[in-house]
Amino acid sequence: MSARVSLVLIAFALAAASCSCDTRASRRSPTLHVVNADGTTRSSVDFGQVQLGSTGTQKVTLRNEGSAPLNVFSAELASPLFAITDTLPLVVDVGVDVDVTFTFKPTTADQRVVSTVSLSTDDPAARTATIGLAGTGVTAVAVLTPKTVAFGDVYLTEKKSITVTLTNSGSNDLTVTNAYFTTAVPQAVTANFSTITKTLKAGEAASVVMTFAPTAEVDFTGSMQVVFGGDLGTTSVPVSGRGVQAVPRLCFQLEGSGLESCTGGTTTSLTVNFGKFCDARLFPPDGGQSGCFLLDGGTLGYGHAGQLRFRNEGNTPVAYSVHYDARRGPGCDAGTTVDFLFSNAPDGGARSAWDEATVSLPSTPTAAKPWETLPIRVDFQPRSHCTADGSDSAQVIWTRQSEPLGRLLMPSTLLLLLSGGSALPKGAPQDITFTGAPPLSADVVGVNKGDAPLTFTKVELWQGALTTLSDGGTGRGSTPGELCTPASTDACAVFAWAPGQSPSGTVPVTLPGTGDPQFPATRPLGHLVFGPDGGVAPQLGREYTVFAVISTSDSYNPPVVSTIKGTAR
Repeated sequence: MSARVSLVLIAFALAAASCSCDTRASRRSPTLHVVNADGTTRSSVDFGQVQLGSTGTQKVTLRNEGSAPLNVFSAELASPLFAITDTLPLVVDVGVDVDVTFTFKPTTADQRVVSTVSLSTDDPAARTATIGLAGTGVTAVAVLTPKTVAFGDVYLTEKKSITVTLTNSGSNDLTVTNAYFTTAVPQAVTANFSTITKTLKAGEAASVVMTFAPTAEVDFTGSMQVVFGGDLGTTSVPVSGRGVQAVPRLCFQLEGSGLESCTGGTTTSLTVNFGKFCDARLFPPDGGQSGCFLLDGGTLGYGHAGQLRFRNEGNTPVAYSVHYDARRGPGCDAGTTVDFLFSNAPDGGARSAWDEATVSLPSTPTAAKPWETLPIRVDFQPRSHCTADGSDSAQVIWTRQSEPLGRLLMPSTLLLLLSGGSALPKGAPQDITFTGAPPLSADVVGVNKGDAPLTFTKVELWQGALTTLSDGGTGRGSTPGELCTPASTDACAVFAWAPGQSPSGTVPVTLPGTGDPQFPATRPLGHLVFGPDGGVAPQLGREYTVFAVISTSDSYNPPVVSTIKGTAR
């Protein structure tokens, strides 16, 4: 703070003397004037009110209005609270102004200090020029709490508020004329500064609430500026914070696929189907086959693989744990085999379920390259030797460990569901009904509606099982009971294989898998005649029933039974 108070100290040197010398010769001499900016004289300097711990500054202008250079030799200060910052002696040329800086640093509050400074010069009329000095120490002390505003890490969609209190702990009024954030503070930080831009009496306090509600990842360091009236200057309060988010993702990619699937946004689960592959029981890999062959000429292999990763695309770490369940349901082999093998499984995959302890995904160093775990290889191969196989599915549950403890952040869980299947054959019956005047004939057909090849090894005619009738007698039921033989009665006697077209010349025969039950693979296995010439003739109007029992290579469902009926009209 500076002020120019003017009072001129006029020093005249009037020389009037008579001598024997030549009176026509005039002497040259300097003349000191202490002046204000407007040229008026100045005899004192008043520093006004100066904050304790601060230094008040005033400039005093020395002007030489004489006809010779003016020398200011020294200054004598009556009080140590005042000082001159310029170096003495100094020379003031004719007609030149020179500024001398005086300071006042009070040590006692609310006490006016009055003192003087004496300048020693070579002005004949003012060998010693005395200037009055005065000032008052005050304690309009602005105390800001906290001195630093550090929001720390604040998650996106959340907010954090910090109250800053300004207290006038001094003895006189403290006026705040303005308060604002520097440009380094983002718009996500808000405050109503009108609550502190006012005059505070001694001991009075005012507060402003700062709120940081980030909507984007940001890391900033700025400040709040508080401007005081009365030349008390500006106080700066550092403000810092970081808008953070952990963006965890669960990603999976099947081998041979250029597409990686990841959770994200509103998607917190992935479902991956490996497809169907050769069943290891029906088609052992060491059996010389390269795979199950299909109707279209293609083949199926014995399994597939993929890679699992956990990723963090945010700017703050996320802690998590993982539960692995390589077999979600029971298998048909006493539950000891799994079809999904994880490369990180303990004991080489002997256990079907295990947990990974809490670990942490660091934040991504750059948005273009998120931080991720090393890939976990997942191999799928049907091994469980059954059709209703719970080991054909697995799951991975990723659980967020809230940070800090107790905070619930989304997503809290991520889920990966894996499924696959055994490519199995599926033999299907094709029933035959003869109606009309015998002889009548039709093909007994082998049908494969499954995904894998099926071999038909034998075709036999059976008659129905004996059953008790309502009247106490016996009859043949609707399920195969015994093999037809030459001595078999009625039903077996009216059916016979056409000469040269019995299954003995056809089977074994293998039908490929179709992959589409709407379009099964079929093959005639033998040509059957109802009411053969030279054989037993069927009675008119009576229905005869036999069964074509077709043996197959399907160890899960080996026989296929087609019902054959005939009625002579």
